[in-house]
Amino acid sequence: MKIVLPHLAIALLSVVAPALAVMYDCFGTIIDGDVVKRAEASHEYASTSKVALIKEDSKIPYTYFDIHTTGQYSERYTGFACFVDTAMTKPDVRKHHEETWWPCNRLTSS
Repeated sequence: MKIVLPHLAIALLSVVAPALAVMYDCFGTIIDGDVVKRAEASHEYASTSKVALIKEDSKIPYTYFDIHTTGQYSERYTGFACFVDTAMTKPDVRKHHEETWWPCNRLTSS
């Protein structure tokens, strides 16, 4: 009985707790949703919506904003980054890099 209770508690928590917005950058790195919300509300960031062709036969919306190299979060997030819409399943750009077209410029080391 003691073994079943933790599993039951976790199952109930997943049903009762609201789904958290999980967002990712172009590399598939999880971005803190609160940081993104603050960034979108800031005047230093521009936000807009585009359409991502994740598969050739489908168009899925995503949201992106340009993160400037100055500001409160400049050390953590710099350059151009895009974040998937919370209603969209994230394509795993780390595992499907060759198979998946991801709609933003990836930051590359030069």
